[in-house]
Amino acid sequence: MKMIFLFTLGFFLVNQSTAQSKTEQLVDLLETYHELNTFNGSILIQHKGEILLNTGLGFKNTSEKSKAYSTSVFQIGSITKQFTATVMLKLEEKGKLSIQDPVSKYIPALNVADKITIYQLLTHTSGIYNYTDNNEFMQHHLEQPTSQAAMIQLLNQQPLDFDPGTKMKYSNSGYLLLGYIIESVTGEKYETVVRQLIFNPLKMINSGFDFAHLTNSQKATGYNNIRDGIGKPTIIVDSTVSFAGGAIYSTTGDLLKWHLAISDKKFLKPALKEKLFTPYLNNFGMGWVTDKFYEKNAVFHNGSIPGFTSNFYRIEADNTCIIILNNIANQQIDSITRNLLCILYNKPYSKPIVKAAIPFSAAEVTKYTGEYQFEGNFRMKIYLQDNKLYAQRIGEEDSFEMFLYKKDSFFLKAFEADLIFSKDAMDTIQGVCLIQSKKTMCAKKDTDH
Repeated sequence: MKMIFLFTLGFFLVNQSTAQSKTEQLVDLLETYHELNTFNGSILIQHKGEILLNTGLGFKNTSEKSKAYSTSVFQIGSITKQFTATVMLKLEEKGKLSIQDPVSKYIPALNVADKITIYQLLTHTSGIYNYTDNNEFMQHHLEQPTSQAAMIQLLNQQPLDFDPGTKMKYSNSGYLLLGYIIESVTGEKYETVVRQLIFNPLKMINSGFDFAHLTNSQKATGYNNIRDGIGKPTIIVDSTVSFAGGAIYSTTGDLLKWHLAISDKKFLKPALKEKLFTPYLNNFGMGWVTDKFYEKNAVFHNGSIPGFTSNFYRIEADNTCIIILNNIANQQIDSITRNLLCILYNKPYSKPIVKAAIPFSAAEVTKYTGEYQFEGNFRMKIYLQDNKLYAQRIGEEDSFEMFLYKKDSFFLKAFEADLIFSKDAMDTIQGVCLIQSKKTMCAKKDTDH
């Protein structure tokens, strides 16, 4: 997958305003994130059983100027894993398998299958190699259909990262294998079993698997970023590649049905749900991460797949959930979720500052142009074009317009970012610092270019 710049702006703490309702505060915060090109998509917020917000913001397709609505369909990435985990436990409940079974019982072609169990796949403690760490595969094979045999062959080329059960490392390969086990046990396709056990009973009619071939008019287009209402569509990962670890698409309405079903003892027996939500290592259960929001127990999982980011956060005791579906590669989605939670629970939160751009002439900013070398292979080019200043990572196609907001300081609208230039006593530019999530990366200006 393409490397992208990730930046952040300054934040300030705010307290709840008694003059605004919670819904007004939620909308105000989300509109700010939208203005900063950090949120674009659909969102549903339910608090203590009441839906406070269920809407879309921005475009589901920029070229058509079609707006995002509550009914828009998005890929949900790794939120898929909680459906896969639930199916596995329901199959165990039916006596079809045991999660303590060795994987070799179902996938004998996997070299390390006799060393790992289904339980370890579910909890990311198997040590199995994560295929999404394979750069060659990610760059050249995401859009083409693959097979179980091809993926097993890829995994067989790599040893275990650690002895099974001793550590936790997030692995999409583990959930890929769980999908294959589901097919082995049932004799049905993975997606068929998920529909039978979850989607159909819950009437999740807008959820499915093969996003590349979906013809629904509500289908959102995925982008790395959207700025000034314009975006360049990303690739669509084939569902056989993301499979049981990330292939599902859905809507906020369907995911609300899922939230309510999880809370229903008839759909998920307490013992089954306890297995899903019990943390094993690093706060990971099975398809869920356990969390605390102040004194509240919570569970969540986010998702990221080219062009889409998502988050599904639940505080079950309060019948509260936040469902965010984004059709941009938004790396701030956990921060957005936490700030929304702060509004719901009357806690101080960080609201991003929207900086005002100051006009400049080409002559004033020519001194900033050139190449800057950061650590490793991160090299940035800053150049002028049509009296505008741009930043571009060398080796990448995309460039990002820079906006002046104070002397020697610029921000980006495509991402939350600051670029702060340093100079010597002669007013000669020496370098630039890049600020991200309160972290600073600095580079020297290359005087040879």
